Amino acid sequence: MHGPIRIRFNFLDIYLKLFNSCFPLKKVQCKPKNKPWFTQGIKISCLNKRKLFIAQRNSDDPNLTVYYKKYCRILTRVIKLAKQNYYNSLITCSSNKNKTIWNIINSSINKKPTNHNIASISVDGKPTNNGQIIAETFNKHFVSTARTMLTNKLKINTPTDHANPIHFLTRAFNHPFPPININYISTTELENIAKTLKTKNSHGYDEISTKILKSSIYCISSPLTYIINRMLATGTFPN
Repeated sequence: MHGPIRIRFNFLDIYLKLFNSCFPLKKVQCKPKNKPWFTQGIKISCLNKRKLFIAQRNSDDPNLTVYYKKYCRILTRVIKLAKQNYYNSLITCSSNKNKTIWNIINSSINKKPTNHNIASISVDGKPTNNGQIIAETFNKHFVSTARTMLTNKLKINTPTDHANPIHFLTRAFNHPFPPININYISTTELENIAKTLKTKNSHGYDEISTKILKSSIYCISSPLTYIINRMLATGTFPN
C-alpha cells in the first residue's frame, strides 16, 4: 500500500489533468499594467522561473531544487534593482520630490486617496460643526493619550507576586498532560470546512484555488478524507 504522500501526489496529478482537460487555457488580450520597470528581460526571466518551478516540483533531483531557489533569489534582486533605478530617476527628475516620494509609496502599497473631511463631532455629548472646536478637541485628545498610556503602562509593569511568569507556569502545568487522541474526520466535516474558506482565484503551488476547491468539494471529499485520515494514522504530512 502506498503511503499518504504518494497517494496525495497521485490524487493531485489526476485532479489537475481532469481540470485542465475540462478547462483548457485560452489566450486573451489583457491591458498591460503600468509598470515601466517591468522590462522584457524580467518578463522572460519570470517565465523561465515558472518553467523551473514546474520542473523541480515534478522531479526528485535535489540539485534542481537548489538551482531553482538560487534562480529565484537572483531574479528577486534584479527586480528590486530595476524598481530602485526607476524610482530614483523619477525622484531625481521631479520638481517636487516630497510629493513624488509619497506618490511612489502610495502606489507601492496600493493606497488610494481617501477623503477625511470631518463635518461634525460630539463634544461632551453635544454635536458641533465648529472647525476651531473640532481642532482643539482632537489636539487635547492626542496630547492626553500619550500621558494616559504611559501611566497605565507604569501601573501594569509594577512588580507584584502574581506578575512573575514562573507563578503562572507552575499554576498551569502542575498536572501532567493528558494523552492526545486525534479522531478521524468524515466527509461531512471536510465539506463543511471547505464551505468556510474564503473564495479566491489565487492558488498555491498545487494550482488549485479555493474557488475551484469549493466548487468541486462534493466530488473529491471522499478521496480527500481518505488521504487526510491516512496522514493522521501514519503521522506523516507532505512537504
